[in-house]
Amino acid sequence: MKMKPVTIIVGADQGLGLAITEKFGQEGHRVILIARNRDKLAADSQSLTKKGIENAYYPADVSQLAKIDSLLKKISQEQGKPANLIFNVADTRSDTALSSDMATIKEMLATNTLSAIQCARSFITYSDSKAQRNILFTNGWDGDDPAAAASTLSLTKAALRSYAITLHAAIEKDDIFSGLVTIEQPIGKTPEMAPANIANAFWVLTQKRQPVEVHFPGTNSL
Repeated sequence: MKMKPVTIIVGADQGLGLAITEKFGQEGHRVILIARNRDKLAADSQSLTKKGIENAYYPADVSQLAKIDSLLKKISQEQGKPANLIFNVADTRSDTALSSDMATIKEMLATNTLSAIQCARSFITYSDSKAQRNILFTNGWDGDDPAAAASTLSLTKAALRSYAITLHAAIEKDDIFSGLVTIEQPIGKTPEMAPANIANAFWVLTQKRQPVEVHFPGTNSL
């Protein structure tokens, strides 16, 4: 029997992350959920199983950068080498350019950007080199258009965008696609912005593998 492709979703336990998880599961993937809340993950896993979606979950706080590599190695050993990584984590605390102390800025940078970099690097190490691999990041409009009331979020998302684009150039030769979906409006505020609709953009991007950045809902939405 052919093994199902394995997709890891970091930040999978609610909202958009859970919708992405369900979408890839519906498309025949074995989905691996990573998030901090063990009880929520267990409930989500049970719900997915009832819907016929193969899954497993791993409670983890990816802001603890030193633990990411061993986590992805463990997943690869226990669940099979992954073909896709979806990074959907954000610390969205509001601040201005002067209001947050350095400790808060470092925390948000670790969560929003550094953990994404480490997840991507570990995924490349432990993923299936024989498969067509994809790494997708969730980004927000703050990364393109900095908000005065979300200074640190804006700078960390801008850094994430830069990393995703430069990573694309670095790994394209190995048939690994790196891209991002930049969400331009609040999730769930309108029917168009329903999590399931945005999740579909992630799925389509793994199939088309272009462009590097998709704006949703934008002129180049998939």
